[in-house]
Amino acid sequence: MENKYKMEYGVITPKIMYEFDNKSNELGVSSLELMENAGTAVSDHIRLNYKPSSVLVICGGGNNGGDGFVVAKKLRDAKWEVKVMLTNNNILSEDTNSMLKRWGKNNLVKYSDNEVNSADLIVDAIFGSGLNRPLDRLHCEVVSAINKSNAKVISIDLPSGVNGETGELMNSVVRANSTVTFVRKKIGHLVLPGKEFCGEVFVKDIGTPESILKNFKFNFFENNPNIWSEEIKPPSLYSHKYQRGFSVINSGRFGNTNASKLAAESALRVGSGVVAVCCERECINSFNTSKSSLIIKETNNIDQFTQTISDKRCTAVLVGPGNGINDHTFNCVMEARKFLKPCVIDADAISVFKNKPNLLYNIIDQNCIITPHLREFERVFPNLKGNKVDRVKEAANISGAVIVLKGSDTLICSPDGRIIINSCAPATLSTAGSGDVLSGVILGLLSQGADPFLGSAAAVWIHSISAKLFGYGLIADDIIDLIPKVLNNLLNKNENK
Repeated sequence: MENKYKMEYGVITPKIMYEFDNKSNELGVSSLELMENAGTAVSDHIRLNYKPSSVLVICGGGNNGGDGFVVAKKLRDAKWEVKVMLTNNNILSEDTNSMLKRWGKNNLVKYSDNEVNSADLIVDAIFGSGLNRPLDRLHCEVVSAINKSNAKVISIDLPSGVNGETGELMNSVVRANSTVTFVRKKIGHLVLPGKEFCGEVFVKDIGTPESILKNFKFNFFENNPNIWSEEIKPPSLYSHKYQRGFSVINSGRFGNTNASKLAAESALRVGSGVVAVCCERECINSFNTSKSSLIIKETNNIDQFTQTISDKRCTAVLVGPGNGINDHTFNCVMEARKFLKPCVIDADAISVFKNKPNLLYNIIDQNCIITPHLREFERVFPNLKGNKVDRVKEAANISGAVIVLKGSDTLICSPDGRIIINSCAPATLSTAGSGDVLSGVILGLLSQGADPFLGSAAAVWIHSISAKLFGYGLIADDIIDLIPKVLNNLLNKNENK
């Protein structure tokens, strides 16, 4: 991921933001200057996106409140109607107190529902991204009033009540129409449930020296093609079908073959030159309506499966979709790993290790991709504690594999601790078979030699954008049909760079 886009799509935590601010101070950019720049960025955003109207800026006692006082003064200077409410009169940070003096200590309004309800725009400058404790009674009341009002709400840095480190919610949370943050997005902007409360997120520069960002090693990223575009390669004029990847998929038994069909057709569409499905004799007719390009291998026992994957031309294996939790599924995973083939382990192939997770950890490595939803994740990583981000990071570390924790905020985690957060998945993906399509796209890219971590991120993005292009009424088959369009758009952009 060492490319010019690495910094642009890096994601940080509030703790890292504090480090950036401290280093900025050391390099001659004062904390007051950073605060002034932050407030100016928010006021400029408001003036650009809204017509002059009545604004209520609600400030807390920390530095987020100081940003809010700058916003208020800038809007007042621009002749907007502005009121400021301070929720904590007792404890103010030094910089916030300075900004309060500039605004005027006598120019504050007391909290009331009427003040909140009379505003057209509310600027939430109460807590920002550093909050990690429940709100007290007064602040819960203020947040409730904000959410009940008809005003448009702009949060500074992060909606008050969202934990910026994890995306978790406190006991009360502001629901913002938009959020203006600084330098880089925080984890809380991208991970559920916090993501849902942010509205559209805008990232603004506040004068952090470029040298700080260039020398920082990012471990979190927001999924974007510029991170992994080199993993999507058009076929060469000199390549034959097996050089474009030979994918093997283990099918479910009779009555459960559709999952492997979806995965197989997805692998074909994303560019795997050959895709073979291993199925029992009684299932062969089930594939009559599948793409004629598929190769169907009669596979009635583990020896026949082993024979197929032992072919030197086989470049990647998928086990799990519709396979059932049984000995054959277990044996297929074990055999695939004996040959050290790059492997996607999905669905039932994950759950079959529920009572022996350590065995799974022992046979997988960085060439394996595990694609669980949350329940499957908990079956094979049952003892992990903490928030979702910490748990997936620990799972990748102890297993040595790439983990794709599926959801509306899919997390793709490498064993070395890097995490790519996918924030573009539409809600329509919650439909039967969409996970099977994703596993097929990952398989297809893996078969072509894609890096397991970056290739998984590419697959998740392609899967999400294909679904977005279709819109409402989506079923899993529709995702497959739109994969070529997404690929063509990606390759055309790469050619024009």
